Amino acid sequence: KNGQSCNVYALRASIGTADSNKLENGVVRVFRGEKFLVERRIFGVYEKFNSNSGWSAGNGLLPDFFSHWSYVHSGRKLLLCDLQGHKGRPGGPKYGSEEYYYLFTDTAVLSEGQCYGCTDLGPEGMKDWFAHHVCNDMCKKANIEGIRAAPLRYPPALPQLCRGVADIIWPRKPQPRKPRPCRRRSTPASRPLHSRADFKHRFELSRCARALTGLAHTPARNCRRRRERTLQQLV
Repeated sequence: KNGQSCNVYALRASIGTADSNKLENGVVRVFRGEKFLVERRIFGVYEKFNSNSGWSAGNGLLPDFFSHWSYVHSGRKLLLCDLQGHKGRPGGPKYGSEEYYYLFTDTAVLSEGQCYGCTDLGPEGMKDWFAHHVCNDMCKKANIEGIRAAPLRYPPALPQLCRGVADIIWPRKPQPRKPRPCRRRSTPASRPLHSRADFKHRFELSRCARALTGLAHTPARNCRRRRERTLQQLV
């Protein structure tokens, strides 16, 4: 840019062992002897350029191109994304003697074997990333516009404003609804009703059962009194 090279750098995190309990607001966050991972400090304006879901901030052509290029350069086996850090500009902090540069940290790697942690979404993640990636002028100049992961079998369910792995909702194949069997069944009588007296007898039994069933919702202090009154009416 402006006759100067614009290189891409990635900071390595540091792994250490706590020599004592590390507290934050009175709460122990790291116990003594526990391993911890610390990212190196980045000076300047911290920005997020894209995510592992295909979202792009649109604030830099190079980060999106670099993610696409990493997929092509690795033989379609890896894709570096979730790029964030600092973009060098005039008046800002320099990286050595360089004024224009990109300094990334905490990047995500998508791989065929899905072996780079919980942010590695595997082959399906690559397909989803390319489903949202729009090739820019740098992709076209490098002749990698047509080298992309195969499209998803179903349309992606990610909105354009999705920024993190937690927001990912994998598309599901719609399942046809199965008709529910009718559960309503007719219960035949145990024996036919031969006379008017037989019908009246069964009617009284049904009436008694309904009345006694209603007592289940009656308070204990009124239950006995109501039961006696109900039985007197039935008799």
